[in-house]
Amino acid sequence: MDFTVPEMSDILARIASVRSKDGDQEQSIAEWRSHYRNELVSNRQQSPIEIFNRFVNALLERATRSEPYRFRVQKFRDAFRSYDHVTETAVQDVFVALKNEGHGYRWGAKAGTDVVMEARRVVMEPGFTWERYVHQAEEQYQDDFREDKFRTIRGVGYKTRDLALSELSDRFVAIDLHVVRVTSRIGLLLYGYGDDRLTTAVSQESGYLFFHGLILKMARRTGWPDAAGYSPGEIDRMLWHFGRTLCSDTPKCRDCPIADICLTTVSLRPR
Repeated sequence: MDFTVPEMSDILARIASVRSKDGDQEQSIAEWRSHYRNELVSNRQQSPIEIFNRFVNALLERATRSEPYRFRVQKFRDAFRSYDHVTETAVQDVFVALKNEGHGYRWGAKAGTDVVMEARRVVMEPGFTWERYVHQAEEQYQDDFREDKFRTIRGVGYKTRDLALSELSDRFVAIDLHVVRVTSRIGLLLYGYGDDRLTTAVSQESGYLFFHGLILKMARRTGWPDAAGYSPGEIDRMLWHFGRTLCSDTPKCRDCPIADICLTTVSLRPR
């Protein structure tokens, strides 16, 4: 049987009308795409301490954004109105309060405090601004921004750093299992052939970096970075919503708008 790898633009256009729920909000994937773009603009316009509170909480995440993440962000906002408020004692107090409320850090208050205080050290270096930092990241995104000083913090790998940067730039994404599952099922993994990091083990650093490069490649196939294309962040967000709805652990292939081009579905048809 001959297979034709589906085009990314076609896939995204077809799944745009699928409705997806996140928290209490339900809307189409196209609307979630717009929501994401507006969120990026809003995040970059926040004050430095507001960006810090959001960014450092992403550095504390194990996977993608979750309810504990949102809860922690609000706790940080309440506690830290300026960098002067970010002291070791104050941060420890926040982690103790979070633990008492059922949202403790997975490595404990001491490790969490160390991450926050090391992040504060980075932003307090002479010449640091969030605008300059994002500009540098976007200049070096094709090399995974390996010179990022936040990556020197113990416990911060590429995935958590990319999650934090995804709050500010659409060139960075934190791929999770929903996106891995969708790209593998549809057949988009074929675009990664020839990459010696090829694997679906996204929990491993080499696997994560492979999928990050794969998303960049798929974005370019849509015409990005021209305005008509889909950015890596938009692709990641749209596939994430699709993976939580129709293409979940138990896929709803009969309702799927891309069933006729999905390589898994096509391969299962009677010959």
